[in-house]
Amino acid sequence: MSRRRRVLVVVAIAAVSAVLVILGRYLASNRQSLGYILSTGALASLIASAVWGLLTVLALREPSADGSELRQALDELRSRELQNVDSIAPKYQYRPDFWRHLLEESKEARSGLFACGHALDTWSEEDYRNAFIDCMVFLARHKCDVRLLLLDPAADKRIPWLVTLGANHRDRVQRTLKTVAEAKNLAGKASTHIRVKFLSADIPMPYMLFGTGRKVVVSPYLARTSSRAALCVSFEQASALARGYLLDFEALYEEFGNELPATEALAALALEKSA
Repeated sequence: MSRRRRVLVVVAIAAVSAVLVILGRYLASNRQSLGYILSTGALASLIASAVWGLLTVLALREPSADGSELRQALDELRSRELQNVDSIAPKYQYRPDFWRHLLEESKEARSGLFACGHALDTWSEEDYRNAFIDCMVFLARHKCDVRLLLLDPAADKRIPWLVTLGANHRDRVQRTLKTVAEAKNLAGKASTHIRVKFLSADIPMPYMLFGTGRKVVVSPYLARTSSRAALCVSFEQASALARGYLLDFEALYEEFGNELPATEALAALALEKSA
């Protein structure tokens, strides 16, 4: 397939993805039927992940060592002024400065921070931890919500391949919860604006998503190996695709997320680990 045709296919798939996600969430707005919500909501998330899987395959097939193929695809996307794509590259090509800038951007926007992923423990690494805590505390004190959605800490018992991602899933979640607990402690009375929920292991986490109020960064979970090489796309929040993923996150968080206070979650993990 020629490069131009592949780019056109990517654009078409991305547009259809947004439409399907929005349609799925619209259908799921009937809150009178739990079965209806579960079926349509989960279907929309799976469709989104599957579509981004195709996008990744198309964009990353036979990639050049310097990423020039992806940059050429991005140039074509920009030239058509289609989806307000800010950047597109394999996840590992985004340097720490990019992620730290997202935190500063969230503080400037003051419209909250929302994120989902298997464990989000990267934010507890040395390069990001202090900046992440500072961002959460800042937003909480300005009455802006911080909403994090993680996969159920016990998921690795039912999804064994999670262990192959580099560390025990429960340990990864515990690192994140410790970081969140520190932020909540520093935020004091404002800590109620920092919330963590767990997605049931019965519902696959479809992607890593990070939203700042200005940008939405999405990277799909496609393989049972490290997600570092997966396609990661940054959208302006005003784009149709970004709005579609925001609706998807909202439904995952509110309809399928189970809330547990960070201190209680930490205690439960510690007890389970010592058993």
